[in-house]
Amino acid sequence: MVIKKIHDDIYGVDLLFASGCSIEIAQQKARRRLHIMEELAVEITDAGAFFQCTTREKHTAYVIWCRKSRNIQVIAHEAAHLVFAVFKDRGIPTTQQNQETFAYYLDYWVGVILKPRAKALKRKK
Repeated sequence: MVIKKIHDDIYGVDLLFASGCSIEIAQQKARRRLHIMEELAVEITDAGAFFQCTTREKHTAYVIWCRKSRNIQVIAHEAAHLVFAVFKDRGIPTTQQNQETFAYYLDYWVGVILKPRAKALKRKK
């Protein structure tokens, strides 16, 4: 199980990344670490999910949950949702003209998210 609160200073983003756990555990951690008010709910078949939430302090926070911590495709998929949401919230268009900005920010998030995953996998060896 990986639970990690990540802050991005570039756009002022707070993200809770949770993987290898139930959505209920992710909910508990998000309430405690981000002070979110919304319920996190997924379908039984969902491999992962992205949530945009409001904190008690009325700030926007984000949650990415992945059922299995080794599913890199799901992590990348949910990180793309995160980047779209952050760009929309910040008024940054997602157009052909700024696809490189989008790609670099997506690369940043996938790298940051996979960093604790890589550490966890090394400990298992």
